[in-house]
Amino acid sequence: MTPVQETSFWPSKDASTPSCPSTDLTAASCGQQVPVAQYFLDLRAVAALIFISWPQARPSAATPTLARVIGGEATRRRQRVSDTLRRAKSAPIGDIFLEPPTRPMATGAVLSTAEQLLNTACDSEGRAALAELYQQSEQARPTVSRRIADTPGISPVLRDSLGLPVRRLGTRPRRRATAQEAR
Repeated sequence: MTPVQETSFWPSKDASTPSCPSTDLTAASCGQQVPVAQYFLDLRAVAALIFISWPQARPSAATPTLARVIGGEATRRRQRVSDTLRRAKSAPIGDIFLEPPTRPMATGAVLSTAEQLLNTACDSEGRAALAELYQQSEQARPTVSRRIADTPGISPVLRDSLGLPVRRLGTRPRRRATAQEAR
């Protein structure tokens, strides 16, 4: 598991205010320390890209058992997307890939795979693997993949690892992908 580090425990300079430890925590994402909130958004984005690009992401799974679990979850999500596309032409489908799995084993499997991808992205080979994952997911579901990569709050280092330009502060992500656009 990625180690979490406290960034500071500076006492308060104001004597009338009780001192308390800083709550700023960081975790390693793509070889750099980022705020924990960004790290969890990075995990969520990479997990969604794993589901979209499955079975191409299969080699990233730690064991064949975890790969089977992720494959089953990815199949269920693709079926939900197909059902949604049949029912409504303009229904948003990106959330189907972003929502957490309901089965604990699937949650652990995809998060451990996402964590492994984020941990190995500290060198050029690991970053290439993440960029390839994004390209594969973009081939399968281009609009949804772009929306996930444009999620506000993901770390700039992840965007860079995916081969995307780092967004400037204050710019807005693209709107949600509809079922019709995802075809």
